[in-house]
Amino acid sequence: MADANNGFEDMATILGKMDIGQDIADEGLKQGAEAFTEWLRPEVPRGNGGWNAARYGHMRDQLKVVKTPEGYDVTFGDAFWWIFVENGTGGKHPQRAQNFVHGTFSQKWNELESMLQAAAIKKIEK
Repeated sequence: MADANNGFEDMATILGKMDIGQDIADEGLKQGAEAFTEWLRPEVPRGNGGWNAARYGHMRDQLKVVKTPEGYDVTFGDAFWWIFVENGTGGKHPQRAQNFVHGTFSQKWNELESMLQAAAIKKIEK
């Protein structure tokens, strides 16, 4: 599940405007997505083995990088309920928002930006 403002798409847009080859942008985006996945994995809350986890697997185990036509997505695969854990729910039995994705992204943005720039510069220099 990709968020419209996930940072990776923003960087893809910026790199796209630089008129550099798609392979240069792809390499940086792939490295950034893989690094973000590794930073995010320890932050993902471990469920209590509820119905969704029993049927689809835990969110942490479903976390992966997927190649798309637009670039790379960090996804939770079949663990669709991550959005409820991230943003919280209302109703009769509300769940508080845990913001593990947004928090990790906010903390690691500078490192991601540097990584993407370094990958692009390295490819351009070759």
